[in-house]
Amino acid sequence: MNNKKIKKQFWVNEDFNNYFIALSKKLGISQSKLFQQKIIDIDILTINNKFSANYEIIRLVKNMTNNLNQIAHYANTYKQLDNKILEEIEKVRLQQKEIKQAIIEGLKK
Repeated sequence: MNNKKIKKQFWVNEDFNNYFIALSKKLGISQSKLFQQKIIDIDILTINNKFSANYEIIRLVKNMTNNLNQIAHYANTYKQLDNKILEEIEKVRLQQKEIKQAIIEGLKK
């Protein structure tokens, strides 16, 4: 099989063009590569699964960051660490474990 690159041109409407550009950016691949994969029915579900795992990781990090900010605010305001703060710190530790697990699951896919 010859791997010589050949240029192909075709027309699409504006809505499709916008969708296609957004999808290629979301997936992090070129429009050409996306088109090739769609044409030859290469399953890009694995790519989508990796993005789903990344979104889950981002969600968990945001939650953890929010909890850490609340802990810092409370500790700075009351100048102490009580059981409430220690419970929140334990929640953050559990979120860290969830993040690690989400990363591992994302790498397996």
